[in-house]
Amino acid sequence: MSSHPVVIADYDPTWPQAFAAEAARIVSVCPTDAAVEHIGSTAVPGLAAKPVLDVLVGVRALEPEGAACVRGLVAAGYRYRPDFEAVMPHRRYLTRDAADGTRIANIHLVRHGDPMWSATLAFRDALRTDPFLRAGYEAAKRSAAATAPNDVHAYNDAKGPFIAEALAVLGMPPASPGPGRR
Repeated sequence: MSSHPVVIADYDPTWPQAFAAEAARIVSVCPTDAAVEHIGSTAVPGLAAKPVLDVLVGVRALEPEGAACVRGLVAAGYRYRPDFEAVMPHRRYLTRDAADGTRIANIHLVRHGDPMWSATLAFRDALRTDPFLRAGYEAAKRSAAATAPNDVHAYNDAKGPFIAEALAVLGMPPASPGPGRR
């Protein structure tokens, strides 16, 4: 069970600026051709979210570019989480926490053009443009948080069917389990 409660906050208009600062931090230590995208609910104006930035970083290849980026991010204070590679070997996952342990950012590093890259951006863009999808996703997130208020794994599992259905409608392959999913 996660030791952090699942908190869904109303949309905060400062999230884009927080992402810009996080992106600058990432770009400063990753290969020059790395692409950095704001993903997750904090990237969708008007959508309630866990107040944690999700960042998708695309590199040409996981080796050597991805490895160099991971080394740079670790040197910049991010925590590399290789344990998640057992579930998603095509992704490198890192986190950054504040001094008090509050999660600031989740970094998902993949090969640019990887199916995760495409599906994640398609879902984000659909949420940005479709108010009905956005409302449905917010309801699914709030329901999942109510069902699993102290377990991020169960929270992610509970909202998974909504995401899978949305991706199917968008013609995208099902999402791979992410951090917090078993």
